[in-house]
Amino acid sequence: MFQHTTQALESARATSDFSGWDLDAHAEEHDWAGVGLVLVTQHRDSEAWERANFDTALAELSEQFGSDSIAIVRFGHWAVGWVETLTYDTGVEGLLDAVEAIHARLKDYPLLDECLWAEYEWADNHPEDEDVCYAEAEGDTCPCDLPRA
Repeated sequence: MFQHTTQALESARATSDFSGWDLDAHAEEHDWAGVGLVLVTQHRDSEAWERANFDTALAELSEQFGSDSIAIVRFGHWAVGWVETLTYDTGVEGLLDAVEAIHARLKDYPLLDECLWAEYEWADNHPEDEDVCYAEAEGDTCPCDLPRA
């Protein structure tokens, strides 16, 4: 019997009709005790902060528990092309505590890594081959001296 988390069970029920996601098959494929969800996601149109949180959570958990304990699940989506979420092996000692710590950090502050977010934001606003800034004009405080696109 697999030990799936409540969030994973709820997500699988909600997405199984259109995605066919099977928790037991996912656990078997990765040789896991069960499937848990890290509550960070990203999609084709994600903002820099969403991508930074996703990549930070993936990197932190993979570094601490090994990349075999974490997997990305991707679902097709009619509006944004695809959605990705992180899953983890519920049988790995301490992994649930690490995931809960990430969730607690996000409740206190919306960014897991401000430096990575700033890198992604800068890259989004300043394509390498153009000498313009794509930051939104209203309320954006981009410190560059480039003309706005």
